[in-house]
Amino acid sequence: MNTTHEVKRVAVIGAGPSGMTAALYAARAGFETTIFEKQAPGGQMVNTATIDNFPGHTNTPGFQLAKDMLDTLTSTSANIVYKEVTQISKTTDGFEITTSDQTQPFDYVIFASGISPRRLEVPEYDKFFGRGISTCVICDSSLVKGKPVVIVGGGNSAIEESIYISNIASDVVVINRDAQPIAEESIITAASKISNITIMNSKTIVNVNGQNSIESVTLDDGTVIPTTAVFTYIGWIPKTDLINFDIELNEVGFIKVDSNKQTSQKGMFAIGDITEKEFRQITTSIADGTLAALSLGK
Repeated sequence: MNTTHEVKRVAVIGAGPSGMTAALYAARAGFETTIFEKQAPGGQMVNTATIDNFPGHTNTPGFQLAKDMLDTLTSTSANIVYKEVTQISKTTDGFEITTSDQTQPFDYVIFASGISPRRLEVPEYDKFFGRGISTCVICDSSLVKGKPVVIVGGGNSAIEESIYISNIASDVVVINRDAQPIAEESIITAASKISNITIMNSKTIVNVNGQNSIESVTLDDGTVIPTTAVFTYIGWIPKTDLINFDIELNEVGFIKVDSNKQTSQKGMFAIGDITEKEFRQITTSIADGTLAALSLGK
């Protein structure tokens, strides 16, 4: 009797919280697991100054939480490859992952490449990103308690987050480039009833001012608005361009998945921010990674 058991190979693309969790569970389940990351592990956590909404951690720098997750992962058999994946191809029996110097076969792919926030087009973006410019009100609202803030955008997310942070910040100014917000009318109405929210339409930010921290922003009409933080909700760019076969996306480019995070391509899973979902938090990403890894081979 042949009792040989073939170990299946799993490629995890991206070492954010969802990817590291998926790799952790896959390795512990006995899969030959390789996780690819082109930069520092942690994803957008690395750019978050302080994380207060992760269970068991208070006032934790984002890079520290990323390191803690990485330390747990490195205690397993998972192989971490610090190279950029340039292409994911479909083969008869599985998939091929191509980096700058080689192509490797895998039985399964867990795609966790994440998303890129659309940049606020100001010269100071790189200087202040993660140190005053943020893409997550929920993550960083505790840093601006009792202080003025600016939110950029006019969609549901921008207006909803202005309502959320109005209970924390002293003043909230929403800068919307369009003539009117494109958010749902009920959300706009709710925001208009809050005394410390001001929506400024047909305006754009041309400069973010300050030395070591943000002090104000300058608008295209010369108006200077005092603020300690700028939260941007001007859209996201899904990183799906390296997939060279058909996969079902929604109308704005996010990957559609089922309840187990399986994509329309059998054997390929997608997790974290790259997927079609309502909430994008560290905790929801971790749940995605867990579900995908536990669904391998089913």
